[in-house]
Amino acid sequence: MIPYGHQWIDEEDIKAVTEVLRSDWITQGP
Repeated sequence: MIPYGHQWIDEEDIKAVTEVLRSDWITQGP
């Protein structure tokens, strides 16, 4: 298999996503 791309997701990325999901800012717009 030819690897298309290798993502590097560390604990800081997971923490940032978790903070957004727990906040009131899921989407943008009026």
